[in-house]
Amino acid sequence: MSLLTPEQIAATQKANLETLFGLTNRTFACLEKLVALNLAVVKSTVAESQDNALKALAVKDPHELVALQVYLTRFPDMTHDALEDRIYEKLLGKDALPAEFDQEIEAQHTTLGRQDDELLQDSESAVREENL
Repeated sequence: MSLLTPEQIAATQKANLETLFGLTNRTFACLEKLVALNLAVVKSTVAESQDNALKALAVKDPHELVALQVYLTRFPDMTHDALEDRIYEKLLGKDALPAEFDQEIEAQHTTLGRQDDELLQDSESAVREENL
């Protein structure tokens, strides 16, 4: 029966604590970046909302308002996709995600993109049918 010496126990505990604190620091660094990214998104969203509200107030007839609404519902997906791509790149760039998640994330991203496109096409066709 081999017993660990007090020095071996202390060395093991020290190594475990160093690992724990290293992972904790890495986690907080990733959280800081995610919070900064979220703040940037909130700022840009507020600015976009202000612009959209000003555009809506400047509309003079109902047809322009409908055209503006169609335009505004058509293009937010580009902003959302760009944000999604930035988060994805940051997570993979820092090895925050295991490599095996890469294929699953790509598959889900593709599926969600296809569902977004189908929803948008359904909405546009419903608007067209109402206008006929």
